[in-house]
Amino acid sequence: MSENRDIFRKEYVESRLNTAPGSILIASSINQRIAAYASVLIIIMIVCFLYFGEYTKKAFLEGMVMPSSGLIKIRAPSSGFIEDLVVNEGQTVESGKPLYLINSERFDISGTGVQSALLKSLSQQYQMLESQLDYELKMSSIKIEELNGEVEKLESEIRSAEKSLELAKQKTELKQRTTERYSKLASEKYVSEISYQNELIDLVSLLSDEESFSSRVSSLEKQLQVVNHQKDYWTIQKDVREKELVRQLQALEQQEIELSAIGTTTINAPVSGIISAVVVEQGQAITAGDTVVSIIPDMSDFLVDLYAPSRDIGFITEGQEVGLRFAAFPFEKFGIQKGKVVQISQSALLPSDIELSGQIPKDIGEALYRVTVELEKQTVTAYGREEPLRVGMAVSADIRVEKRHLYEWLLGPIQRIREKVQ
Repeated sequence: MSENRDIFRKEYVESRLNTAPGSILIASSINQRIAAYASVLIIIMIVCFLYFGEYTKKAFLEGMVMPSSGLIKIRAPSSGFIEDLVVNEGQTVESGKPLYLINSERFDISGTGVQSALLKSLSQQYQMLESQLDYELKMSSIKIEELNGEVEKLESEIRSAEKSLELAKQKTELKQRTTERYSKLASEKYVSEISYQNELIDLVSLLSDEESFSSRVSSLEKQLQVVNHQKDYWTIQKDVREKELVRQLQALEQQEIELSAIGTTTINAPVSGIISAVVVEQGQAITAGDTVVSIIPDMSDFLVDLYAPSRDIGFITEGQEVGLRFAAFPFEKFGIQKGKVVQISQSALLPSDIELSGQIPKDIGEALYRVTVELEKQTVTAYGREEPLRVGMAVSADIRVEKRHLYEWLLGPIQRIREKVQ
């Protein structure tokens, strides 16, 4: 047994019997501690970045520079050719002043102008109608003058007949008194019966004269009434005929004006301003509706009209700041210009509406909303100089439409899946 016990050394046996009071610690290096601290710090920074960091979604819009009062496009009212161009680009023009002349004359096989021939025919008709009007008015005036003479004559005869009638009445009245006295005297035998009979005969004669004058007055008054009716008829007929002929003259005059307008038309400026563009040359053929001249009205500042699709318009509001990049002034050299949204169209514009206004973005496959931007300044600083903007300059813009935290952006797909599941 003692031999078996001596198989292991005494020190080994004692070390097995005496256990250590704690675990073994391995000393770490300084690099390991730095790496651990850095990892923790990075994790904290990532969490803070995701929580406090924000992601801004921007809408990229396109448009062009426009005057605040709108760009006035003067279009051709009819087909023809430009006979004369009165204005040039950059020229100041006043309202009502001529801009250009359109000649729409057509010619027949012989080379005669159709409008010229028609105008000549209308002029001849006008002259003939004027002569007819003068003749009829003159004849009507003569007839009315004759009737006025008859009226005056009849009135004079009536006055004379009335005087004669009045005298006859007075004579009859006196003769009646005399006859009454003769009747008394005859009854008392102071005068003879023959004398009394003679007085009666004279009285009857006077009564007959009175009746004759009365009949003449009545006859003359009837004649006067007829003549007055004739005069009224001719006066009315004269007015009616005059109005009818004047109306025909006005119709011929209107036809002449319309034909003259078809032949050569002068187009005047509707507003005062600056000629921004002349898109035709003298002698050039044009069709009705073609744009010939564009005018920037006086006292117009420049604005930018941008066009936003429906997917972006919901988050664009008035007062938002806009970053503008003018194609004529590369932003890499001259920076981004600032602006502010001042107006948003209430309804979408169809492509045809935008084309009519002369503002056609590159992508126009859908209806767009107009976003009007007020510029911070009307010029662009380039190489130390203030360069003016020009109507029609192409512009691209950035507008912030949405701002979200980064963790919301990362968790967005999960949130959408949850909403679909629910």
